[in-house]
Amino acid sequence: MSKRLVAALLLAAPLMGGCGPRVKVSAWVVRDAILTPQAVAQVCEQAESADLDSLLVQVRGRGDAYYATKLAPRAAELNNSPTAFDPLREVLDKCGKRTVTAWINAFYLWGSDKPPQAADHVVNAHPDWLLKDADGRAVETYTQEEKARGWIEGSYADPASEGYRAHLAAVAAELVRNYGIEGIHLDFIRYPGPDYGRGGALAKKFEGRFGFDPRWLPTGFGSLNPEELFSDEVDPGRRVLQTGLLYWDAMRAGEVEKTVAAVRDAIRAQRATARLSAAVFPDASPAYLEKGQDWRSWAREGLVDELYPMSYFGGAERVGAQLSAIASEPYPQGAGTRFWAGLGAYLKEPAEIGAEAATARAEGFYGICLFDLGSMKKKAGLKAYVQKVRGYSSSLPGRHELGTNLPTEGLARDYARAGEQVQAPGPGELEKLASREREFGEAASKTIPALLARYAREGVKTPPWREARGIFRFIHEKDGLKRKESQLDLCRQARDRIIAGEEFGKVAAQLSQDGTKNYGGRQGVIYIGRGGPSDLALGATGVGGVTEVVAERNGCWVYRVDRAGEGGTKPLEEVEWAARRVALLTDLSAGPAKTGAGAVK
Repeated sequence: MSKRLVAALLLAAPLMGGCGPRVKVSAWVVRDAILTPQAVAQVCEQAESADLDSLLVQVRGRGDAYYATKLAPRAAELNNSPTAFDPLREVLDKCGKRTVTAWINAFYLWGSDKPPQAADHVVNAHPDWLLKDADGRAVETYTQEEKARGWIEGSYADPASEGYRAHLAAVAAELVRNYGIEGIHLDFIRYPGPDYGRGGALAKKFEGRFGFDPRWLPTGFGSLNPEELFSDEVDPGRRVLQTGLLYWDAMRAGEVEKTVAAVRDAIRAQRATARLSAAVFPDASPAYLEKGQDWRSWAREGLVDELYPMSYFGGAERVGAQLSAIASEPYPQGAGTRFWAGLGAYLKEPAEIGAEAATARAEGFYGICLFDLGSMKKKAGLKAYVQKVRGYSSSLPGRHELGTNLPTEGLARDYARAGEQVQAPGPGELEKLASREREFGEAASKTIPALLARYAREGVKTPPWREARGIFRFIHEKDGLKRKESQLDLCRQARDRIIAGEEFGKVAAQLSQDGTKNYGGRQGVIYIGRGGPSDLALGATGVGGVTEVVAERNGCWVYRVDRAGEGGTKPLEEVEWAARRVALLTDLSAGPAKTGAGAVK
């Protein structure tokens, strides 16, 4: 096994018999497990019987409270409980031997179509704090179908909202001040996806810095690739917009990081020993680029005491590879962040979780945290899982230093943070990145303004479009070959059944995943010209046609085209943002002869 980076820094228990420290075991306790005193008693009895070291207890689920406070409404799920019942207080009283951390959902506020009943709920009281999508539309206005297509759970606070940031910090401070908890555990401390945040305060900051609205930047999972910055074969228009996306992603991540820092400062002001932890996506590069969750920087800068990468999904190959990658990340000595492996016990049997935990122990993780206590109770029982994950961490060398040559500003810094592993660009890469910065600066100051002025004056030539239905199967790059082939085979089966005449919605409900599973697999209007395999496949398919199985970066797709159009010139104000984005990409890629806007050098 290669040298890993976590163990020595994370040692927190005496060595036993030549082994490393005994790995800590914890569990997330979802709020529906603490709705009555009797339910809390059962939670504590299970924790005692299984000999858990600690509990992460959810006390803020949807902008509400499962504890006594005037900063948020009492959770509606507690309406049938006595008003004197305080779930968090009850947990602390009855689980006294366990370390208890208050788990709060940071930005996710509401999931239902109907708004909260409480007038003081954030969604009702502060709509100005709420997140907007890539078109500037408020997410709380989405229908359930739009939420599914947008891969979003519901209403979020905007991470760039200073008002909400102060509110969340006050919530955390009050919990530490009023309750004898270990600290605060942040969940949903992120954007919901790459297509959110462009309609708020941060968008104005971007426009003030670069001169154009970030809504013109491409959207979607994997729409552009940071590696394209180094390719001279990629047209300058795509490179320019990729550069803009990297700047935008860095700005989004900065707003999330400011919130983490605000919560840390608030709880430390109440008690210097209060600990801050966070649940994070395990794949560091997508977490940063898609969610604005730069947890590697949080660890390097000592903003958090503990991180819980949520390696819930996939088989042993994926989970093992994720844990190994996390353990291989470079951090400076002395940062002190402990890493817990978050494992999806709610999806798997004890033996599977035990095998994953063995990998975590071998990689030197400080602890294992299981999601979640209630689900394990319904399956094999909490004790059965804990018995499988107990053990000792390997005695491994300490972490290696990241070094002092990591760029601290500009595109080079943003590119380094976006990679699969954080590392300083080499001399050749630095030279290329400096060239791309100049290229973007020229386009942002001359070419793009000229194009936008032309659109306002002459209208926008909208691209061809397809209204399509889609079936999607997720494939992770760290999945084993068997898993990848299984997912591809399900896409092939779906295509065969659709071609054979089966109703699309029925096939989608049986074979598709998440945002394409329901609502007949409808994907709405898709404009052609974004680039990528799906774009090419849809562009070559007419009405009623079914594409081949399309392999994208994050999975496989099958589309059926219901309607199609060739586009045409329209006044700018009549063109929706999705079409505007493709038009700008097309015109930038066409070069100065076609755009009449000046060269992109």
